[in-house]
Amino acid sequence: MDFSLKDILKSYKVEDLLSYLSCLNLQLERDDIVILRRERISGPNFFDLTKKDFRDIGIPLGPSTTLSSFIIRINSGKCYLSSLYIKLLYKILNVIF
Repeated sequence: MDFSLKDILKSYKVEDLLSYLSCLNLQLERDDIVILRRERISGPNFFDLTKKDFRDIGIPLGPSTTLSSFIIRINSGKCYLSSLYIKLLYKILNVIF
């Protein structure tokens, strides 16, 4: 059984999502993360955001473009994780699967 990355990330609370985004090579700066935290962006609402939304909350054009491209890729449904990887991810996050 495979899970989409979106399925997993939609369950993330603010800090979980920010930790995940910080680990990716999205070249987000500390200020970008601070803005996302201030706006309480979490998994359920992250995938509805657009480049304009990111710009409106004060994130510069470069990171706004990167984040919106990432969301478009995830929303396309082409990013899937194997069940083995999901189990490992849950173990790492100390979540009972």
